[in-house]
Amino acid sequence: IEEWIKGRPFTHKDLSDDTIKTIASMLARFHTMVGLNHNDLSFVNILISDHNKIDLIDFEFAGKLNIYYDIANFFCEWIYDYESDDWYMYDLSLFPSYDEINIFCNAYIKSSHTPDLVCEDFINKIFDTMDAVHEFWVNWAEQTSKGDSKITSYGEARSELIGRDLKQVSLDNDNVRISRQI
Repeated sequence: IEEWIKGRPFTHKDLSDDTIKTIASMLARFHTMVGLNHNDLSFVNILISDHNKIDLIDFEFAGKLNIYYDIANFFCEWIYDYESDDWYMYDLSLFPSYDEINIFCNAYIKSSHTPDLVCEDFINKIFDTMDAVHEFWVNWAEQTSKGDSKITSYGEARSELIGRDLKQVSLDNDNVRISRQI
């Protein structure tokens, strides 16, 4: 079923504690109600209206439920600006701060009605899953590039992130988050 949804792609400028909580709650509801992962949740697959209504779109990669993987993918997607000509290059300063991850995870846990989840454990499982996310997108790029140099570069850049300590990046980005809010 398809319907026309008014809005524009979400951007880093739209980030706030409230929008992070809203996206977390929406993803938790999707996981609970549908029992699937989105698997491609990025800012271009989130629409925001003039009245700050948020919708998730583009479910072509939806698949088997693994909440840690789906959330890890979402956080990893923050480092790409798909509206840019250089969309395939990552910028680690855009990775969510640890505070933003904590806000997201607390909202997700509250919305998913799973009080037995402990936020810190939940966050650690998400970070433990990030290499699998990068490996998926490296394989996707290898299979779909067909000579497209940007997709090839995307796969190469993604492979550089395998084994990277993104938890430390998020802790370092707590200072970046403060400057984004000013």
